Amino acid sequence: TQLGLVLDDPEAEVSDSECTQDDAIVIRIRFIGGFSGTLEERFSRDLTAQAAAAAFAADGNEVDSGEIRDVVAELAHMTAGNLKAMLPGDSQVVYPGTIDTRTIEEESIATARFTFDGEPLQVNLSRRSS
Repeated sequence: TQLGLVLDDPEAEVSDSECTQDDAIVIRIRFIGGFSGTLEERFSRDLTAQAAAAAFAADGNEVDSGEIRDVVAELAHMTAGNLKAMLPGDSQVVYPGTIDTRTIEEESIATARFTFDGEPLQVNLSRRSS
């Protein structure tokens, strides 16, 4: 809501809303402590451009990669902060997150797919194996 983007109905089926590996910007936020794992958010490139344009009151074609990175990191940190309250024990968020397109080797425990103004966003929570 801060960026004026419309989250499509989370109850609706959005199975076709995945980002392909080539079209994704991925950020990972680590948790340590009571819960050890990773929050991964996978954004379409078009969604990140829209979000950055909204955040910086610019045209989508005028945002640069630094502004996109800032917005993606801020969105992931907001999600991580809210999620932390639901994790077990004394879990802590490790800042900053990493932005890349690699995959990680952890056990996925929850995945949610959304669309913002028709653009895909995938959120995955994984746990580090003991």
